[in-house]
Amino acid sequence: PTYSHCRSCVLLSVTALLLYGSADYGDASQIRFVPASQAYSSSGLQQGQLGNHQPILRLRGAGNLEDAAAAKELGNKAYTNKKFEEAVQHYEMACTLDPTSVVYINNKAAALFGLGKFEDCVATCKKAIEVGRANRADFKDLAKSYSRMANAQVKLGHMADALQSYDKSLTEHRDPQVELKRRDCLRLKEKMEEDAYIDPEKS
Repeated sequence: PTYSHCRSCVLLSVTALLLYGSADYGDASQIRFVPASQAYSSSGLQQGQLGNHQPILRLRGAGNLEDAAAAKELGNKAYTNKKFEEAVQHYEMACTLDPTSVVYINNKAAALFGLGKFEDCVATCKKAIEVGRANRADFKDLAKSYSRMANAQVKLGHMADALQSYDKSLTEHRDPQVELKRRDCLRLKEKMEEDAYIDPEKS
């Protein structure tokens, strides 16, 4: 494209942002304007349900942060109502739309925990940590990934792994609730080892 063509595209983009709140780009020669209120329309979410989200610049193929936030809100609603399977689906949509968010992956892990899918929960937490490290996530979000993974490891009976995960969580952020869970985990681990010593068949 020529300089004048690129300059025209920039001017059109600015106009779109001022009038519509967002601009959706196709190829280099076409620009499609999309009102900011059109968020996550496939879910049936109505305008105003997301609260006061700021308009963003939408790049096709790069995900849509507004839609990701909308999917998260639907996931939160389903989670609150203990509809964990539905919550997982919404959180997965949020992760697809914004793959850099550790929060959405953490939420998915919580829903998997609610379903009793503890191994999947552990794997999802590991993914959250990987994504969080790569995108310099808030240390509190990383701490939540580690503590949630530890909770699932306790359910699986992997006490040594759980203790390590709790320790890593506390390294990221000192949370009194996590400290209590770590103490409980340590006591349970010691009891399991004691029982195994008394009854070799349990070891």
